[in-house]
Amino acid sequence: MPEKEQRILLQDAYEVNKHAEALPEMKLTLAMRKGMERGKMREKRRFYFWSTGTVMALAAALLIINYSIGSLAQREEPAPKQTAGIPSQAMLEPYRSTTVEGLASAMDRGFVKPIAESVEQKGYRVEVDGAVTDGRMAYVLFGVRNQTDKEVINADVALELGGVEAPSKGASVELAGSGSNRIPANGANHFIYTVPLNPSVQYTKDAKFHVTLTETSNEALVSSSNKYRTAFDISFELDPGMFKDKERVLHPDRTLTVGGQQIHVTQVIYTPLHTYVDLDYDQSNAKQVFRLLSPVLIGKVGDEIEKLYYPKWYSRDNSEALTEGTDAMLMYGSGQKYAEYDSIRLKTEGTAAVDKDQLQIVIDLKKKQIVEAPDDRFTLISYTRTAGPGEVLIHRELEHAYAGESLSLSLEDSFTDADGNVHKRQSPEGYSQGGHSWSNKKDTMGDDYDYNFGKDAVDYPQPLTIKVKQIWMPIQDTQAVELLK
Repeated sequence: MPEKEQRILLQDAYEVNKHAEALPEMKLTLAMRKGMERGKMREKRRFYFWSTGTVMALAAALLIINYSIGSLAQREEPAPKQTAGIPSQAMLEPYRSTTVEGLASAMDRGFVKPIAESVEQKGYRVEVDGAVTDGRMAYVLFGVRNQTDKEVINADVALELGGVEAPSKGASVELAGSGSNRIPANGANHFIYTVPLNPSVQYTKDAKFHVTLTETSNEALVSSSNKYRTAFDISFELDPGMFKDKERVLHPDRTLTVGGQQIHVTQVIYTPLHTYVDLDYDQSNAKQVFRLLSPVLIGKVGDEIEKLYYPKWYSRDNSEALTEGTDAMLMYGSGQKYAEYDSIRLKTEGTAAVDKDQLQIVIDLKKKQIVEAPDDRFTLISYTRTAGPGEVLIHRELEHAYAGESLSLSLEDSFTDADGNVHKRQSPEGYSQGGHSWSNKKDTMGDDYDYNFGKDAVDYPQPLTIKVKQIWMPIQDTQAVELLK
């Protein structure tokens, strides 16, 4: 297949997955998780994004669940007994249609370990069917059987390895097939839990998988009582070093200069599950780098070439699983002949970057005017609802946008008035009208971002300044760097 056609097909697949991520069927914000685990009191916030793996013409539902989970020691009833089954590859069949990058291939090659451990209580049964890890990414394949007359959902999911909990930041739970992520009364569903692991932690193979189910009635979703929730802990073995003898690790220490910015490639790791590229943005760069445009990792064996496209990006903003001292990690699928490569290069079509001193939006709230912004594409538009006196709806459109790779606009939750006083952003006074949209066909993208300065902000010294956390401003500049030659 010609390279252009191959890339179009890959881009179409990428767009499907990206839309599925952007329009999740359900986004659960577990506002507070309190309890004593491993002898310490702590509070956490978890974010889980659910998708069906296909683009659905469906608005995302947001459920806010505020609750406390006690430790095993705090439970009044005895912990339910764990049951071991007979592990077999047949247990993995419900998961083979997954769109999770690299996982289906790993199952086809027999790399996913069947587990067959389960716990049953209160009419629910949670079954860990399989798991796999290459030390940087872990997957747990699990099913939930509901033998009650009430619908439930997964409210909290976590993985421990050797008593160390894997980072919740960047973790996700995805439906293994199509349909609803809810577990209906007298029904069942299968899920895939994905979590990036912290490379600085020496995890061991003693795994414990935590699942909390909650009922979906309105009363249950807003209640702080544990009577609507059922917690499970399932232990099994998952060796973070299971692919050590199949890894290929490079420390190229090479620099890619793109758009005038220096990006250091510090490490490349090939495993049977994924390929990881660690990047470090030079501190002397005049621009804040957010992404590379269409980065391709090219491996060569003699005259044969393998190309890995469209990586998943991890940064300090969305993950705790970066190598110390690095700013980003690119996660590709696995190359077929990576152990034999005699040449490896990283090629990009440019970068998404912004001058560091331009990362702010300045608004005169009294005049409803944008005084300053990173570019001239920013405008203020009208709400379709009645807006509060301190609310503004910021709009930006972009053409030639590398739209399928684009990032949404993100602003800080505090702002500064003209006298230098810092104020906190307020919650919207009505339904939110923010959103990020894009079209690969037209190569366009747009951001609507609603921001509420607060009803008293019109009386603050004007103008008001908001720092920009993230913005998409692509700079085309095709460059490549040899990582192995």
